[in-house]
Amino acid sequence: MALGEHEKAVIEAYFDVLRDGGVDRLKELVTDDCDDRNPVRGQLVGRFGVMQKVLLFRAEHPGARIVIEAIDVTPPVARATWTTTAPGLDGTPAESTWRYAAVFEFEGGKLKSSLIERSERAG
Repeated sequence: MALGEHEKAVIEAYFDVLRDGGVDRLKELVTDDCDDRNPVRGQLVGRFGVMQKVLLFRAEHPGARIVIEAIDVTPPVARATWTTTAPGLDGTPAESTWRYAAVFEFEGGKLKSSLIERSERAG
């Protein structure tokens, strides 16, 4: 596997979990002490917190469409950009699309931390 391909595959699998809510797969993707640097209010720490956040996102935006635009990997760090389209993202019932940019850190082949560095309304 080429340098960075494993990390790219992990990020793609993580976004699949965001799309379908299959949080049981997070055990293979994120470390036990994964640091979500953009936690929601009341979010638990570590992998259980990531699971909690995914389930909350799916409950609030069940029809969300997430499209990865780019993943650039320089181990042990990866950067990703993506768009999310769903009703309620901007606090109103209307559908809107937002573009995000995040940095992910890896340890032992799993996500160790994530930080959304930028979010902006797209289109």
